[in-house]
Amino acid sequence: MMKIFYWAPILSNIATLKAVVNSAESLMRYSTTYNVTLVNAAGEFNDFKKDIIKSNIYDLNRDLVNKKLPGIGFVKTRLSMIYIFLKSFFSLKKYLEQESPDFIIIHLLTSLPLILYLLFNFKTKCILRISGYPKMNFFRLLLWKLCSNKIYQITCPTDLTKNYLKEYKFINPDKIITLYDPIINVKKITKLKKENTGLKTREFYLSAGRLTAQKNFNFLIDAFTELKQHCNNKIPLLIAGNGEKKNELEKRIKIKKNNLIDLIGHKKNIYTLMKNSNAFILTSNWEDPGFVLIEAAFCRAFIISSNCKNGPLEFVGSDGGLLYKSNDINDFCKKIETFINLSEQEILKIKLVALKKTKNFTIFKHFINLDKILNHS
Repeated sequence: MMKIFYWAPILSNIATLKAVVNSAESLMRYSTTYNVTLVNAAGEFNDFKKDIIKSNIYDLNRDLVNKKLPGIGFVKTRLSMIYIFLKSFFSLKKYLEQESPDFIIIHLLTSLPLILYLLFNFKTKCILRISGYPKMNFFRLLLWKLCSNKIYQITCPTDLTKNYLKEYKFINPDKIITLYDPIINVKKITKLKKENTGLKTREFYLSAGRLTAQKNFNFLIDAFTELKQHCNNKIPLLIAGNGEKKNELEKRIKIKKNNLIDLIGHKKNIYTLMKNSNAFILTSNWEDPGFVLIEAAFCRAFIISSNCKNGPLEFVGSDGGLLYKSNDINDFCKKIETFINLSEQEILKIKLVALKKTKNFTIFKHFINLDKILNHS
Protein backbone atom coordinates (compact mmCIF):
# COMPACT_ATOMS: atom_id res chain seq x y z
CA MET A 1 0.00 0.00 0.00
CA MET A 2 1.31 3.43 -1.00
CA LYS A 3 1.63 5.92 1.88
CA ILE A 4 0.74 9.55 1.08
CA PHE A 5 1.15 12.59 3.35
CA TYR A 6 -0.53 15.98 2.83
CA TRP A 7 1.00 19.18 4.25
CA ALA A 8 -0.96 22.47 4.27
CA PRO A 9 -0.57 24.64 7.42
CA ILE A 10 -2.80 27.73 7.41
CA LEU A 11 -4.53 29.83 10.07
CA SER A 12 -7.88 30.42 8.33
CA ASN A 13 -10.34 28.08 6.69
CA ILE A 14 -9.62 28.93 3.08
CA ALA A 15 -10.78 27.08 -0.03
CA THR A 16 -7.36 25.42 -0.46
CA LEU A 17 -7.95 23.34 2.68
CA LYS A 18 -11.17 21.96 1.22
CA ALA A 19 -9.28 21.03 -1.94
CA VAL A 20 -6.59 19.28 0.12
CA VAL A 21 -9.23 17.27 1.99
CA ASN A 22 -11.06 16.45 -1.26
CA SER A 23 -7.80 15.31 -2.83
CA ALA A 24 -7.02 13.03 0.11
CA GLU A 25 -10.57 11.69 0.10
CA SER A 26 -10.42 10.97 -3.63
CA LEU A 27 -7.46 8.62 -3.16
CA MET A 28 -9.25 6.72 -0.41
CA ARG A 29 -12.67 6.71 -2.06
CA TYR A 30 -11.70 5.46 -5.50
CA SER A 31 -8.78 3.18 -4.69
CA THR A 32 -7.69 0.64 -2.09
CA THR A 33 -3.98 1.14 -2.75
CA TYR A 34 -3.44 4.35 -0.76
CA ASN A 35 -2.91 5.04 2.93
CA VAL A 36 -3.47 8.78 3.34
CA THR A 37 -2.48 11.04 6.25
CA LEU A 38 -3.22 14.73 6.68
CA VAL A 39 -0.41 16.26 8.74
CA ASN A 40 -2.14 18.63 11.16
CA ALA A 41 0.56 21.15 12.08
CA ALA A 42 -1.48 23.94 13.68
CA GLY A 43 -5.07 22.74 13.81
CA GLU A 44 -5.81 23.47 10.16
CA PHE A 45 -7.65 20.15 9.77
CA ASN A 46 -9.52 20.24 13.10
CA ASP A 47 -12.82 21.25 11.49
CA PHE A 48 -12.62 18.35 9.05
CA LYS A 49 -12.08 15.55 11.57
CA LYS A 50 -15.74 14.56 11.64
CA ASP A 51 -16.15 14.68 7.86
CA ILE A 52 -13.03 12.87 6.69
CA ILE A 53 -13.61 9.27 5.71
CA LYS A 54 -10.83 6.68 6.00
CA SER A 55 -7.92 9.12 5.75
CA ASN A 56 -5.96 9.79 8.96
CA ILE A 57 -5.20 13.08 10.65
CA TYR A 58 -1.91 13.20 12.55
CA ASP A 59 -1.44 16.00 15.08
CA LEU A 60 2.17 16.96 14.48
CA ASN A 61 2.34 19.49 17.33
CA ARG A 62 -0.05 18.34 20.04
CA ASP A 63 0.36 21.55 22.06
CA LEU A 64 -0.32 23.69 18.99
CA VAL A 65 -3.27 22.06 17.18
CA ASN A 66 -5.76 23.29 19.80
CA LYS A 67 -4.10 26.66 20.31
CA LYS A 68 -5.71 29.51 18.37
CA LEU A 69 -3.01 31.65 16.79
CA PRO A 70 -3.70 35.11 15.33
CA GLY A 71 -4.82 34.70 11.71
CA ILE A 72 -6.06 38.18 10.86
CA GLY A 73 -3.83 41.05 9.81
CA PHE A 74 -0.59 41.03 7.82
CA VAL A 75 1.87 41.27 10.75
CA LYS A 76 0.04 38.91 13.13
CA THR A 77 -0.43 36.29 10.43
CA ARG A 78 3.26 36.36 9.46
CA LEU A 79 4.38 36.09 13.08
CA SER A 80 2.06 33.11 13.59
CA MET A 81 3.37 31.37 10.47
CA ILE A 82 6.97 31.89 11.65
CA TYR A 83 6.00 30.33 14.97
CA ILE A 84 4.43 27.32 13.16
CA PHE A 85 7.59 27.02 11.04
CA LEU A 86 9.89 26.90 14.07
CA LYS A 87 7.58 24.62 16.04
CA SER A 88 7.18 22.17 13.16
CA PHE A 89 10.73 22.07 11.80
CA PHE A 90 12.14 19.16 13.77
CA SER A 91 8.82 17.45 14.44
CA LEU A 92 8.13 17.15 10.70
CA LYS A 93 11.69 15.93 10.09
CA LYS A 94 11.28 13.25 12.74
CA TYR A 95 7.88 12.20 11.44
CA LEU A 96 9.10 11.85 7.85
CA GLU A 97 12.08 9.78 9.01
CA GLN A 98 9.91 7.52 11.18
CA GLU A 99 7.07 6.94 8.75
CA SER A 100 8.96 7.26 5.46
CA PRO A 101 5.88 7.83 3.25
CA ASP A 102 6.14 7.30 -0.48
CA PHE A 103 5.01 10.87 -1.20
CA ILE A 104 4.42 14.12 0.63
CA ILE A 105 2.21 16.62 -1.21
CA ILE A 106 2.93 20.14 0.07
CA HIS A 107 0.46 22.99 -0.47
CA LEU A 108 1.01 25.85 2.03
CA LEU A 109 4.01 26.99 4.07
CA THR A 110 5.99 24.97 1.53
CA SER A 111 9.26 26.64 2.55
CA LEU A 112 9.49 24.40 5.64
CA PRO A 113 9.49 20.98 3.94
CA LEU A 114 11.59 22.32 1.07
CA ILE A 115 14.29 23.60 3.43
CA LEU A 116 14.19 20.23 5.22
CA TYR A 117 14.78 18.52 1.88
CA LEU A 118 17.73 20.83 1.24
CA LEU A 119 19.35 20.00 4.57
CA PHE A 120 18.51 16.30 4.92
CA ASN A 121 17.98 13.26 2.76
CA PHE A 122 14.55 11.64 2.70
CA LYS A 123 13.34 8.64 0.77
CA THR A 124 9.96 10.32 0.41
CA LYS A 125 9.23 11.98 -2.94
CA CYS A 126 8.09 15.59 -2.63
CA ILE A 127 5.29 17.01 -4.80
CA LEU A 128 4.99 20.79 -4.71
CA ARG A 129 1.36 21.72 -5.21
CA ILE A 130 0.85 25.32 -6.32
CA SER A 131 -2.11 26.80 -4.44
CA GLY A 132 -3.31 30.05 -5.95
CA TYR A 133 -1.44 32.42 -8.25
CA PRO A 134 2.25 32.39 -7.19
CA LYS A 135 4.13 35.67 -7.04
CA MET A 136 7.72 34.88 -7.92
CA ASN A 137 9.70 36.92 -5.43
CA PHE A 138 13.47 36.50 -5.02
CA PHE A 139 13.32 34.16 -2.02
CA ARG A 140 10.71 31.84 -3.52
CA LEU A 141 12.50 31.57 -6.86
CA LEU A 142 15.86 30.94 -5.16
CA LEU A 143 14.44 28.26 -2.87
CA TRP A 144 12.64 26.46 -5.69
CA LYS A 145 15.77 26.57 -7.81
CA LEU A 146 17.93 25.16 -5.01
CA CYS A 147 15.35 22.41 -4.46
CA SER A 148 14.87 21.58 -8.15
CA ASN A 149 16.58 18.21 -7.80
CA LYS A 150 14.64 17.39 -4.64
CA ILE A 151 11.20 18.13 -6.10
CA TYR A 152 9.58 15.15 -7.80
CA GLN A 153 6.81 17.15 -9.48
CA ILE A 154 5.21 20.60 -9.44
CA THR A 155 1.47 20.58 -10.04
CA CYS A 156 -0.37 23.74 -11.09
CA PRO A 157 -4.10 24.53 -10.88
CA THR A 158 -4.25 26.00 -14.41
CA ASP A 159 -2.40 25.70 -17.71
CA LEU A 160 -1.65 29.43 -17.63
CA THR A 161 0.18 29.07 -14.31
CA LYS A 162 2.07 26.04 -15.60
CA ASN A 163 3.30 28.04 -18.60
CA TYR A 164 4.03 31.04 -16.36
CA LEU A 165 6.32 28.95 -14.10
CA LYS A 166 8.11 27.38 -17.04
CA GLU A 167 9.22 30.83 -18.16
CA TYR A 168 11.44 31.13 -15.06
CA LYS A 169 13.49 28.05 -16.05
CA PHE A 170 14.32 27.07 -12.46
CA ILE A 171 13.54 23.38 -12.94
CA ASN A 172 13.19 20.77 -15.66
CA PRO A 173 10.00 21.92 -17.45
CA ASP A 174 8.78 18.33 -17.67
CA LYS A 175 8.37 18.37 -13.90
CA ILE A 176 5.75 21.15 -14.12
CA ILE A 177 2.28 19.87 -14.97
CA THR A 178 -1.37 20.89 -14.64
CA LEU A 179 -3.51 19.19 -11.99
CA TYR A 180 -6.96 20.72 -11.57
CA ASP A 181 -8.24 21.17 -8.03
CA PRO A 182 -10.94 18.75 -6.77
CA ILE A 183 -13.52 21.47 -6.18
CA ILE A 184 -16.75 19.78 -7.22
CA ASN A 185 -18.33 17.09 -5.07
CA VAL A 186 -21.20 16.34 -7.45
CA LYS A 187 -23.45 14.47 -5.03
CA LYS A 188 -23.03 16.95 -2.17
CA ILE A 189 -23.48 20.15 -4.19
CA THR A 190 -26.42 18.74 -6.19
CA LYS A 191 -28.23 18.07 -2.93
CA LEU A 192 -27.41 21.40 -1.28
CA LYS A 193 -28.30 23.62 -4.21
CA LYS A 194 -31.91 22.32 -4.06
CA GLU A 195 -32.46 23.85 -0.62
CA ASN A 196 -34.46 27.02 -0.15
CA THR A 197 -32.41 30.24 -0.09
CA GLY A 198 -34.42 31.67 2.79
CA LEU A 199 -34.34 35.06 1.05
CA LYS A 200 -37.29 37.36 0.55
CA THR A 201 -35.92 38.83 -2.65
CA ARG A 202 -36.31 36.78 -5.83
CA GLU A 203 -33.73 38.67 -7.88
CA PHE A 204 -30.18 39.37 -6.78
CA TYR A 205 -26.58 39.41 -7.92
CA LEU A 206 -24.18 37.37 -5.80
CA SER A 207 -20.51 37.61 -4.92
CA ALA A 208 -18.67 35.48 -2.37
CA GLY A 209 -15.26 35.06 -0.79
CA ARG A 210 -13.09 36.07 2.14
CA LEU A 211 -13.36 39.79 2.85
CA THR A 212 -9.73 40.51 2.00
CA ALA A 213 -7.83 42.79 -0.36
CA GLN A 214 -7.42 39.97 -2.87
CA LYS A 215 -11.18 39.69 -3.44
CA ASN A 216 -11.39 43.41 -4.25
CA PHE A 217 -14.85 44.03 -2.78
CA ASN A 218 -14.04 47.75 -2.44
CA PHE A 219 -14.10 47.92 -6.22
CA LEU A 220 -17.35 45.93 -6.36
CA ILE A 221 -19.09 48.35 -3.98
CA ASP A 222 -17.90 51.35 -6.03
CA ALA A 223 -18.84 49.72 -9.34
CA PHE A 224 -22.25 48.62 -8.12
CA THR A 225 -22.94 52.13 -6.82
CA GLU A 226 -22.05 53.49 -10.24
CA LEU A 227 -24.42 50.94 -11.74
CA LYS A 228 -27.24 52.13 -9.46
CA GLN A 229 -26.69 55.83 -10.10
CA HIS A 230 -26.13 55.88 -13.85
CA CYS A 231 -27.68 52.66 -15.16
CA ASN A 232 -30.80 52.67 -12.98
CA ASN A 233 -30.01 49.24 -11.52
CA LYS A 234 -32.56 48.14 -8.90
CA ILE A 235 -31.42 44.55 -8.37
CA PRO A 236 -29.63 44.02 -5.00
CA LEU A 237 -26.13 42.66 -4.55
CA LEU A 238 -25.38 40.08 -1.84
CA ILE A 239 -21.77 39.61 -0.73
CA ALA A 240 -21.23 36.39 1.22
CA GLY A 241 -18.17 35.90 3.41
CA ASN A 242 -16.24 37.05 6.47
CA GLY A 243 -12.77 38.51 6.87
CA GLU A 244 -10.50 41.30 8.01
CA LYS A 245 -12.03 43.92 5.68
CA LYS A 246 -15.59 43.57 7.00
CA ASN A 247 -15.69 46.84 8.98
CA GLU A 248 -14.01 48.73 6.16
CA LEU A 249 -16.54 47.43 3.63
CA GLU A 250 -19.50 48.24 5.88
CA LYS A 251 -18.25 51.83 6.22
CA ARG A 252 -17.78 52.06 2.46
CA ILE A 253 -21.35 50.95 1.82
CA LYS A 254 -22.63 53.61 4.26
CA ILE A 255 -20.52 56.31 2.63
CA LYS A 256 -21.86 55.32 -0.80
CA LYS A 257 -25.40 55.27 0.62
CA ASN A 258 -26.15 52.18 -1.41
CA ASN A 259 -28.99 50.25 0.18
CA LEU A 260 -28.85 47.64 -2.57
CA ILE A 261 -25.61 46.10 -1.22
CA ASP A 262 -25.79 43.67 1.69
CA LEU A 263 -22.92 41.87 3.45
CA ILE A 264 -24.62 38.61 4.46
CA GLY A 265 -21.66 36.92 6.21
CA HIS A 266 -20.44 33.36 5.74
CA LYS A 267 -23.03 30.94 4.39
CA LYS A 268 -22.69 27.20 4.95
CA ASN A 269 -24.78 26.56 1.86
CA ILE A 270 -23.63 29.04 -0.77
CA TYR A 271 -24.74 26.74 -3.59
CA THR A 272 -28.46 27.46 -3.33
CA LEU A 273 -27.67 31.19 -3.53
CA MET A 274 -25.50 30.60 -6.58
CA LYS A 275 -28.23 28.61 -8.30
CA ASN A 276 -30.89 31.27 -7.70
CA SER A 277 -28.80 34.37 -8.43
CA ASN A 278 -29.24 36.46 -11.56
CA ALA A 279 -25.48 36.24 -11.99
CA PHE A 280 -22.39 35.48 -9.94
CA ILE A 281 -19.84 38.31 -9.89
CA LEU A 282 -16.14 37.86 -9.16
CA THR A 283 -13.96 40.97 -8.78
CA SER A 284 -10.70 39.43 -7.50
CA ASN A 285 -7.27 40.91 -8.21
CA TRP A 286 -5.96 37.36 -8.71
CA GLU A 287 -7.39 33.84 -8.56
CA ASP A 288 -6.06 30.44 -9.47
CA PRO A 289 -8.40 28.91 -10.34
CA GLY A 290 -11.16 30.66 -8.36
CA PHE A 291 -13.10 28.03 -6.41
CA VAL A 292 -16.33 30.02 -6.10
CA LEU A 293 -16.24 30.69 -9.84
CA ILE A 294 -16.25 26.99 -10.64
CA GLU A 295 -18.82 26.18 -7.96
CA ALA A 296 -21.10 28.91 -9.33
CA ALA A 297 -20.76 27.53 -12.85
CA PHE A 298 -21.66 24.05 -11.59
CA CYS A 299 -24.76 25.56 -9.98
CA ARG A 300 -25.63 27.03 -13.39
CA ALA A 301 -25.12 30.63 -12.36
CA PHE A 302 -24.14 33.10 -15.07
CA ILE A 303 -20.52 34.24 -14.56
CA ILE A 304 -19.34 37.86 -14.70
CA SER A 305 -15.68 38.11 -13.71
CA SER A 306 -12.59 40.28 -13.76
CA ASN A 307 -9.99 39.13 -16.25
CA CYS A 308 -7.40 38.69 -13.49
CA LYS A 309 -4.71 36.03 -13.68
CA ASN A 310 -4.96 33.14 -13.98
CA GLY A 311 -8.10 31.17 -13.22
CA PRO A 312 -10.88 33.39 -14.61
CA LEU A 313 -8.96 33.98 -17.84
CA GLU A 314 -8.61 30.26 -18.42
CA PHE A 315 -11.91 29.00 -17.03
CA VAL A 316 -14.33 31.63 -18.32
CA GLY A 317 -12.44 32.32 -21.52
CA SER A 318 -14.46 33.85 -24.35
CA ASP A 319 -17.50 31.58 -24.11
CA GLY A 320 -18.13 30.64 -20.45
CA GLY A 321 -19.34 34.02 -19.19
CA LEU A 322 -18.35 37.68 -19.42
CA LEU A 323 -14.93 39.06 -18.50
CA TYR A 324 -14.34 42.74 -17.76
CA LYS A 325 -11.04 44.59 -17.42
CA SER A 326 -9.82 44.36 -13.83
CA ASN A 327 -10.52 47.50 -11.77
CA ASP A 328 -12.27 49.22 -14.70
CA ILE A 329 -15.67 50.44 -13.52
CA ASN A 330 -16.77 51.55 -16.99
CA ASP A 331 -16.03 48.15 -18.48
CA PHE A 332 -17.72 46.44 -15.53
CA CYS A 333 -20.92 48.43 -16.14
CA LYS A 334 -20.75 47.67 -19.86
CA LYS A 335 -20.54 43.93 -19.16
CA ILE A 336 -23.53 44.12 -16.80
CA GLU A 337 -25.48 45.89 -19.55
CA THR A 338 -24.36 43.23 -22.02
CA PHE A 339 -25.63 40.55 -19.66
CA ILE A 340 -28.99 42.29 -19.20
CA ASN A 341 -29.47 42.48 -22.96
CA LEU A 342 -28.74 38.80 -23.60
CA SER A 343 -31.67 36.60 -24.57
CA GLU A 344 -32.65 33.65 -22.39
CA GLN A 345 -31.35 31.32 -25.09
CA GLU A 346 -27.97 33.09 -25.17
CA ILE A 347 -27.70 32.98 -21.39
CA LEU A 348 -28.54 29.27 -21.31
CA LYS A 349 -25.91 28.52 -23.98
CA ILE A 350 -23.18 30.35 -22.04
CA LYS A 351 -24.19 28.65 -18.78
CA LEU A 352 -23.94 25.22 -20.39
CA VAL A 353 -20.46 25.97 -21.72
CA ALA A 354 -19.29 26.90 -18.20
CA LEU A 355 -21.04 23.85 -16.71
CA LYS A 356 -19.22 21.57 -19.13
CA LYS A 357 -15.87 23.06 -18.07
CA THR A 358 -16.51 22.14 -14.41
CA LYS A 359 -16.05 18.44 -15.29
CA ASN A 360 -12.28 18.97 -15.05
CA PHE A 361 -12.69 19.98 -11.39
CA THR A 362 -14.67 17.04 -10.03
CA ILE A 363 -13.21 14.87 -7.28
CA PHE A 364 -13.23 11.81 -9.52
CA LYS A 365 -11.41 13.54 -12.40
CA HIS A 366 -8.82 14.80 -9.92
CA PHE A 367 -8.28 11.25 -8.65
CA ILE A 368 -7.73 9.93 -12.18
CA ASN A 369 -5.00 12.50 -12.85
CA LEU A 370 -3.35 12.34 -9.41
CA ASP A 371 -3.32 8.55 -9.53
CA LYS A 372 -1.33 8.73 -12.80
CA ILE A 373 1.22 11.07 -11.20
CA LEU A 374 1.71 8.87 -8.13
CA ASN A 375 2.15 5.74 -10.19
CA HIS A 376 4.33 7.31 -12.87
CA SER A 377 7.62 6.64 -11.05
